[in-house]
Amino acid sequence: MVKQTYFLLLVFSLLVSKVTVQAQTDQMAVVRSLIQKHPDSALILLKKMHVLATEKDDAATAGLCLQQMGQICYNQGHYAKALEFYLHADKIFATQQNKDLAAANMGEMGVLYYYNKQLDKSRVQYNKALAIYKQTHNKKGQAEIFGNIGHLYEKQQQYDSAIYYQHLSLANYTAANYKQGAAKIYENL
Repeated sequence: MVKQTYFLLLVFSLLVSKVTVQAQTDQMAVVRSLIQKHPDSALILLKKMHVLATEKDDAATAGLCLQQMGQICYNQGHYAKALEFYLHADKIFATQQNKDLAAANMGEMGVLYYYNKQLDKSRVQYNKALAIYKQTHNKKGQAEIFGNIGHLYEKQQQYDSAIYYQHLSLANYTAANYKQGAAKIYENL
């Protein structure tokens, strides 16, 4: 209990101090580690980080906070609330220079729709994300989306298409030299 309280105080002190880009990255890393063990605490911290980011006109961090809040709600099975957070983040990311943030969020919405059995909406989000990742030449992002599209086809029992997209995913993970992603695809194949 003492360690958890100390940890939460440490995270909170990071939030109220003057933050730099590196500190924001560190905060998000702390929150991501907290999400698995204490999602309720992570959600509270993310809300506070979102408020601070909004006050400082840091749209990218505000959008990332919303996206992570959506991920927590998704993991807890609160799909409607997760979608609300993702859509809010989507509006913010649409105004940003870093288009990969928008694409990643679209990918998350695609996964949400997939598990909510809304396969058409899922594919629309994947297509949007894939178009952005191709535009930004993000091979890792493309690989993730190709793998997700492969799962869509597998769900529809279109196995030839599923294998085709899994192979596209593998090729892109290999091109990005991302072995963890490639291993995941090998497991799917």
